[in-house]
Amino acid sequence: MSLTALGAESSPHCYLFKPGSVEAVEKPTESKLTDAETWCYQNVETPKKGQMIYMVTSGKVKPELTLFVGQDGYLTHYSLFNGQLKAHKVKATEFNPFSIPLTEPKIEVRMSLKLSDTTTDSAYGNLQALLSQQVEDTPMTISEGTYKAQAAHLPWRGYWFPQRGQTIASSLRKYDAYVKARTGTSPNSVRYERNHHGWTGEVWEGHCNGWAAAAILNEEPVTEKKDPTSGIVFSTLDQKALLSERDFCVTHTFFGSRYRGDGDNMSDIRPAIFHKTLVYYIGQLQKAVATDYDRSATVNNAVISGYDMTITKTGSRTYKVTTVVSLHHYDKVRNQKTGVAPAERRRYRYTIKVNEMGEITGGNWLSGNPDFLWVPLSSSPCSKNNQKLDPNILEEILNLQ
Repeated sequence: MSLTALGAESSPHCYLFKPGSVEAVEKPTESKLTDAETWCYQNVETPKKGQMIYMVTSGKVKPELTLFVGQDGYLTHYSLFNGQLKAHKVKATEFNPFSIPLTEPKIEVRMSLKLSDTTTDSAYGNLQALLSQQVEDTPMTISEGTYKAQAAHLPWRGYWFPQRGQTIASSLRKYDAYVKARTGTSPNSVRYERNHHGWTGEVWEGHCNGWAAAAILNEEPVTEKKDPTSGIVFSTLDQKALLSERDFCVTHTFFGSRYRGDGDNMSDIRPAIFHKTLVYYIGQLQKAVATDYDRSATVNNAVISGYDMTITKTGSRTYKVTTVVSLHHYDKVRNQKTGVAPAERRRYRYTIKVNEMGEITGGNWLSGNPDFLWVPLSSSPCSKNNQKLDPNILEEILNLQ
């Protein structure tokens, strides 16, 4: 049954957003954006009255990128980690776990986009499945006490594959050989990597972001895979390399902003956002979050999988918080080891302020802070990825015996 027949508007209103940004592009036809995301807003009457929000990628709508804001003001959505979906709910005015607005943007210029019935029907099918889940809401309040949380899936070990020296090329050569054995033509992913992911002089340049996203979103490859056609063997390291390459750029939500040097604010990720993100994603969704834990201009991605939190009330509307996180790092050398990525404990201290209803409104850092937090939402096509690496073929490789 079509969305129109179910009481929806005849067409969705779609907008372009910069990746990781809540600001819609005012004039999309004049924009020179690359990888701009298309998000659509659609009013629906059933199964509940409210607004469905979804991201369109190549005519498809993924479950983890389908959201619903009901008339009661609550957001319901899926999260994806370790290859599994889990539904969640939170009051939209208290916390936005996505980098798009949860109400339709108030700009005059919308995208001139006509979606196919297949696209809108798939979005509605995702919505029906989502709203059939029994989900309790996550309160974004704070109270005195000691709290402990851990993600249900811990990030797996992986290498950061630095750009310098093209360390990922050996795994891509196997991929090229695999494709050539089936099609007669190599996709030349190695050449593409050399031309587009070449080293530009920064010692930290590599695939640590790809590892962080892949290790959160995907189940760990733990056995080697042998292609019966070509005889090529993909080690666990090869498989992780290809996953890190595919997830070098993913659909994500972003908290804070990257520090790029003098003139930028080193403490721009506010304690309130840091606190809410950990409590919501790790404490409630049980999903790990990625971070650049070093607030200098260097980018060094890691994964936070859990926390021990002590909250002390210091006034009628103020609290002091000490949060010790489990911070996982990528391997510094290539190896075939599997299991949980090595971790350290890192402490952050801050204050939290609340309003008369107990809702978190602000705070201040009492210690150093991470540069930013980000959460991978879904593996999606992106121009920053290796365009010669086909995600469907990668799935074939991962499913080999």
